[in-house]
Amino acid sequence: MGLRTLRKSLFTFATLFALTGAVGLSGCKKDGSGSSRKASDRLKWVKSPTSGKTSGSVVKIPGLQITFEKPDVLYVYKECAEASHSPHGEYGWIPVIECTSSGGETDEYAEDSVDSTLRIYAGEKDLIINERGVAILKAEYEQQGVRVDSIMYIEDYQGKPGRRGIESKVHLMDSEGKYPETEIQRFRFPVGDIVFVAEVSYPYGDDRSGIANDWQRILWNFQLDEDGSLYPDQGEE
Repeated sequence: MGLRTLRKSLFTFATLFALTGAVGLSGCKKDGSGSSRKASDRLKWVKSPTSGKTSGSVVKIPGLQITFEKPDVLYVYKECAEASHSPHGEYGWIPVIECTSSGGETDEYAEDSVDSTLRIYAGEKDLIINERGVAILKAEYEQQGVRVDSIMYIEDYQGKPGRRGIESKVHLMDSEGKYPETEIQRFRFPVGDIVFVAEVSYPYGDDRSGIANDWQRILWNFQLDEDGSLYPDQGEE
């Protein structure tokens, strides 16, 4: 599938995803806590983002209270940096970290046909993150013609305490709705009144072992300040 077709498919998915946001999720706003709850510092950042600081391979965003360190080994998404914090899509999610594909690089894992971006966003929490949330998302995907390959609630993603969330893989289908063209992987996890969302998309059907490896490394290196240093033995700066 060519890049033009991929972009068209991604636009279609963005439209579908915007529609799902308008149906059913409004009943889950703020986990039922109501609008009078005081906004956290992180939510204030989401509503008015400010730039962080980059030192070597480390990005710190104090307002969002996160640290990200570019992994030493990446196969596909070899360029990682703080993203431009312009609201993205109908949800108005704020890009936080952006890792781009390596283009023509080739090695054991690199998929040089991939031209895509792995992003981590932050947004206001608008969906309850538990098994009920899984059921809501699955039903909405299916109603909009997006095929759900897998969707599940995970209590401790990557074995990190408190890193609970919903991981999903969905397929955009061809014009006849028979064959998958694009796979989109997403993991969303809540922190107080906001949600972080990691997302990547790629053509369906080829070996994507490099993407899978990068996904794990990039998410592991995305650290909340309250969880301490990414590498405790190195101490805090």
